Amino acid sequence: MVENTSDRGKFDPIRVDWSDAEQLSNLLKQRVIASVPEEKADTAWKAVNPTMPDGRSAVDVMIGASLMRPRFLIDLAEKALSIAVNRGHSMISQADVKTALEKHSLYLVTDFGFEVRDVSGLSEKIFYDFIGEGQRFTPTDLERIIRKSDHDPSLKEVIDLLLWYGFLGIPDPRGRPVYIYNREYDFKRLEAERDRLGSEVVYYVNPAFLEGLRE
Repeated sequence: MVENTSDRGKFDPIRVDWSDAEQLSNLLKQRVIASVPEEKADTAWKAVNPTMPDGRSAVDVMIGASLMRPRFLIDLAEKALSIAVNRGHSMISQADVKTALEKHSLYLVTDFGFEVRDVSGLSEKIFYDFIGEGQRFTPTDLERIIRKSDHDPSLKEVIDLLLWYGFLGIPDPRGRPVYIYNREYDFKRLEAERDRLGSEVVYYVNPAFLEGLRE
């Protein structure tokens, strides 16, 4: 709204930087320790945050799969906790987190599509067209997949929307995939990086979706 006012520049918008993983981790930690006595805070946090096989903490892994959205992160943590409780575990295990991540990925492919549809008008079935297609695509590959179904937006608009919602990413100068939240939701920045790559651009599906896209 600030950007569209005639007084643009006179007032600074207040931003909450959810592109910062540490802020997301602190958000979740405060929710966990708020319901326990202070002397048990560390124990409670450790009980829901095991170390995963790759050496990262469970919370860091869940943040990576949350598209940097607080609601997704909280839902993921609640899934892991529910799975642990139903399995009779006294604390969340690596296996509990893995199962929660798998369920979350399926959720992203199914229910998240409705959110995208309601806001953008893009078909809620768009993610289904990527089932079994892998993770890395050339522009030609992407056009073939998107044209499996009829979409009201143009091809470019569909790709832009998939970038905006964090489903697709592009390589950074080191060849590592980056997504909209890695650029603080600055789509113009991401678009400029894509344009600079020209015909050599490739697209990556966000790893958070991959389990839900397996055949």
